Amino acid sequence: MCRCAFELLRSDRASVALDFRDFARRNGSGARAVSLQGTTNDKLVYCRSSERTMAISHVWSHGQGGRPERSTGTGFNRCLHDRYARIARSFGCDSYWMDTPCIPQDHQLRDEAIQNINRVFRDSRLTLVCDRDVQLIDASRPSLAVHERILAVLLVCDWNARAWTLLEAMRGRHDVWLLCRHDVPVSFRAALDDVHRRGSVALATLFLTAQHLLPSFRPVKAAQRESMRDMVRGLVSVEEAAMLLSHRHATRPGDEIVIWSLLVGETVPKDALDFWRRNLIVRTGFLVMA
Repeated sequence: MCRCAFELLRSDRASVALDFRDFARRNGSGARAVSLQGTTNDKLVYCRSSERTMAISHVWSHGQGGRPERSTGTGFNRCLHDRYARIARSFGCDSYWMDTPCIPQDHQLRDEAIQNINRVFRDSRLTLVCDRDVQLIDASRPSLAVHERILAVLLVCDWNARAWTLLEAMRGRHDVWLLCRHDVPVSFRAALDDVHRRGSVALATLFLTAQHLLPSFRPVKAAQRESMRDMVRGLVSVEEAAMLLSHRHATRPGDEIVIWSLLVGETVPKDALDFWRRNLIVRTGFLVMA
């Protein structure tokens, strides 16, 4: 998306509101996603996230942040909803998940939403990556040169330098799509396969340092050993998670330990002390290096 479009979105105050507690009363706990059918011109309606949900991974500072509540937040821009609803429908989805409209400010509801992030991205039909630099690429005419440019930009873009987006990429790795100029989605798997077969060896070599971006290679059910199942699901050891997060940051205080715990498991601890009190095996070499 060009800079002018970002300025337009920021100045457009036509927004929709929500009430997460309505969903809680109707459906109890669970991961919430924005329903494409129920949402109106002035209010978002939620449904349970499912295999027909499109998960959206984006950089908050690129102009799509905010809070969804009517009374305490900024609302969610209707133009953003219209865009993602349109893209989700093109993939046969009936809902989409994005942190801006799906994670509220209320601490209890926020904690509950974060507890479900792994499940949302793991079970989603696809993960759509939205990064300002990637969205500058014209992919309307796919070619090897376009795919090489996309992969090169992906390695150094803001999206690949954030902690939350690292987690989302590893959980949604079964089917990642990159949003390019004019809202054209490009399959990361297809671009990577094209470059692998016909493209630059130098570029392919760089992805040896970004294996967390590589698509999962087999369904979870086909993996027999527990360690293999964890690998396919994107779960890593506490040491590997620390290495991946060492050069990535999260803006909100305390989020680092939350992301760290979600990289190695499915539950979020109360604090760092609770995290280390778990039955984690930590290699002494890692402790010395740390």
